[in-house]
Amino acid sequence: MSILRPGILSSFTLHRYFALAFLKAIFAIIAFCALLVLLIDFTELLRRTSGLADVSALTVFALAAFRTPGILEQIIPFAILFGSMATLFSLSRRLELVVARGAGISVWQFLLPGFATALFIGVLSTTVINPAVDYLSDTARTMEADVFNRDVKLLSGEQSTVWLRKTNRSEDVIVGAARALNNGKNLYGVVIIRQGRSGNLIQRVDADTATLSGENDWLLENAVITVLKKERRQLPTYSIQLELTAEEVREGFANSQNRSFWSLPDLIEQARAADLPTYRYSLQFNTLLAQPFFFMAMVVIAATVSLKFIRNGNIGGLVLSGIAAGFVLYILRSLAEDLGNSGVVQPLLAAWLPALVTLLLGITLLLHQEDG
Repeated sequence: MSILRPGILSSFTLHRYFALAFLKAIFAIIAFCALLVLLIDFTELLRRTSGLADVSALTVFALAAFRTPGILEQIIPFAILFGSMATLFSLSRRLELVVARGAGISVWQFLLPGFATALFIGVLSTTVINPAVDYLSDTARTMEADVFNRDVKLLSGEQSTVWLRKTNRSEDVIVGAARALNNGKNLYGVVIIRQGRSGNLIQRVDADTATLSGENDWLLENAVITVLKKERRQLPTYSIQLELTAEEVREGFANSQNRSFWSLPDLIEQARAADLPTYRYSLQFNTLLAQPFFFMAMVVIAATVSLKFIRNGNIGGLVLSGIAAGFVLYILRSLAEDLGNSGVVQPLLAAWLPALVTLLLGITLLLHQEDG
């Protein structure tokens, strides 16, 4: 054991040195991007609030600071790509990788710290940064509403009407609304369809607004009631009981991309219990689970282009090719998420396939470059 111990310690020291080099480069890029985004957003908010006398520069700066993490979350994959490329280029330029190779250390050994760093940042991003961004984004929306005198509780669907479905023993109730306010207690542009379990129409109600006045009581204004084989009625107010809570309305209108990682399992169960589609939440959950491997794929892309610098020194072309490969991977991932959001592709497949395929292709390419 005394003979092996120095080798183990030197290997640990070398891996720690490489890991710190990866971490410093990645976090330097993240810090630079954070400062740049903060300054740009702060300047834009200052311009928008220039006519508001009661809004201080400190309040505007705080609002910009709360909005910045949401943008940075999208930048982290590229920070890992550029940071890994910068680290490998720097180690190559200082001939440290050449010395490491001469000492018998393979490419996989000095890439292991990069993979560990990406895995660490991925786990941190999924379990800590994502919930923090969700909280800070909500806080920013509240502050923005206060600053610009907007309704803080305004919710709106991404496209036209948002539909919610409730099922009980005797009937199915489908509720559609163009937008919601007051944390889901007020609906606008309302359509309510009640149908039997066999699919026969019981009643359709079209109304301008619907207000939750009790536990399950919704008060509709300017309601048009349609029942088969009966005359259509128009009433100024109409009360109807629906097993639809304000929380379910909020979740129906909420963008699944802004949900916290820890809240997604409960949201999936709630949607399943309400007989609503769960693929959006499931896609978000699996995408966050796959995020560490997506970051590792960025390290693989950086390695496939950066390690060539040792041989040919064409740094400009290699940097451009690495950036192009990273953007292609990001676009493919976004395309897969769009297909998963629409239900065309299974959420599990849409979330995991881009990262795993890129990892396998990158490792295959590295094997071909290094081992022939």
